Amino acid sequence: MYFGLSIPTGGLITPQQWQKFESNQLANAFTGFSVVDAVGYYKGEKEPAKVVTIYNVSKADIESANRLAKEYSRLFNQDSVLIARLNVAQISFVGKE
Repeated sequence: MYFGLSIPTGGLITPQQWQKFESNQLANAFTGFSVVDAVGYYKGEKEPAKVVTIYNVSKADIESANRLAKEYSRLFNQDSVLIARLNVAQISFVGKE
């Protein structure tokens, strides 16, 4: 999921606003995910962004991702949130043993 941090009417989503969304929405929706700071372009304009990678995606996760994208768009007046579904053959969590 790609979340732009620019607000179309001006300004940026603050780190506190993002952290609240991450803690209250993302962390409650998904078992595991990573968040990476990024820079993206939308309609020719450069903007800071957050890239969220979700692991072990189920049908419920896809539904949650769509719901959260809509909620984020509504909360922060975004045009959209990009959701890219990649077909990964296998992932592994390798422990110390």
